Amino acid sequence: MTDAAGDLAFPLRGLRPAATFFGAPVADVEDVAPGTIGAAGVYCDHFSAGQPGGRFGARQFRYVSTVSDLPVPTGLVDLGDFNVFPLEPQRTCEILSDQSQRIAATGAALFAIGGDFSVTPALLRGIVRAIGPLAVLRISSRLDLQSAAAGTAGAPWRRSATRELAEILPNQLSAIALLGARGTLPAEEQAAASEAVVVPATELAAAPEHAVRKTCDALQRVAARFYLSVDVDVLAPRFGARALPTEAGGLSVVQLLDVLAALDGMPFVGAELTGHVPDLGVAGRAMTSQLACVAAKMLDCLAEQAQQCP
Repeated sequence: MTDAAGDLAFPLRGLRPAATFFGAPVADVEDVAPGTIGAAGVYCDHFSAGQPGGRFGARQFRYVSTVSDLPVPTGLVDLGDFNVFPLEPQRTCEILSDQSQRIAATGAALFAIGGDFSVTPALLRGIVRAIGPLAVLRISSRLDLQSAAAGTAGAPWRRSATRELAEILPNQLSAIALLGARGTLPAEEQAAASEAVVVPATELAAAPEHAVRKTCDALQRVAARFYLSVDVDVLAPRFGARALPTEAGGLSVVQLLDVLAALDGMPFVGAELTGHVPDLGVAGRAMTSQLACVAAKMLDCLAEQAQQCP
């Protein structure tokens, strides 16, 4: 079966991989329904900041989570990998939007794993087309609020992902919360940050429950449903995060789990975990095991909301 663009939506259709996310059953898009969570891998890292490899994240997560002691999250199914075109970034983004729209239109929640921060606007665009306006809670070391022109001058990783998100959302930057930012901000980003909800990494680590409560209160004034985006670069470099350019500080894995725990009960309809580069020797493989716990907690947030669906 093909999507509207004539491309296979999920190339794993009909196949049964050796490992799935947390050992979940394999399903096609037509099999998912309200109350379920469709997990899909994203095999692309077009805008990686000098360290490619995020495209391998989904594969490694499947292997690690399958052999872990973590339980299968309620309602989870593995949809395979999104279809992508490594030499055609724009076409890949269009296909990601089409496929995320198909999943969201079923009433199921989407959980995407792998890739880099460029997939966030593509996935969100499809979900918004399917179910309407959302607010975005983005946990990352970067604000990505510079203008498009600033993001193309010899630094592809400076792509303005947050500004792209704002163009998708009716309430623009006021519907976006940015948690975990650190480092020195250019003047342009400082000015734009006043329009969004911004919580620096130091404040987030010191009082996660307070920071999350303040953030969610602000977002609930502009939207009834949320999308959760977590980039691994929010973690401190010593935990294997590959934020480039590397900034001092950042959260520990335990602190990130505390933040996610504080999000229990929030109305999430989709989520993604991006930025992990697993093929970096022993450190990369060990980090995958820790991030499997992060993924499991994100799935708990989705499952709690999915269980309220009819």
